[in-house]
Amino acid sequence: MGLLTSRVRNSFAKSCARFFQAFTIIAVFNSMRFILTVLPQTVKAVAEVSVLVKNYVKDATVGKESKEAAY
Repeated sequence: MGLLTSRVRNSFAKSCARFFQAFTIIAVFNSMRFILTVLPQTVKAVAEVSVLVKNYVKDATVGKESKEAAY
């Protein structure tokens, strides 16, 4: 009787371990899903800021040159 209960206990422990491994994998994939949905918006925002800064610097230097030429 003791051998049978230990086998059942071991089988149950292995099943629980597999369940928790699957739960962990699902939790990781759910967190990655959020990151992957936000990533394209982040890349777009960084590209827009890059263009904005280039245009700002270009306009600032053009404005500075035209003010100096006016004097």
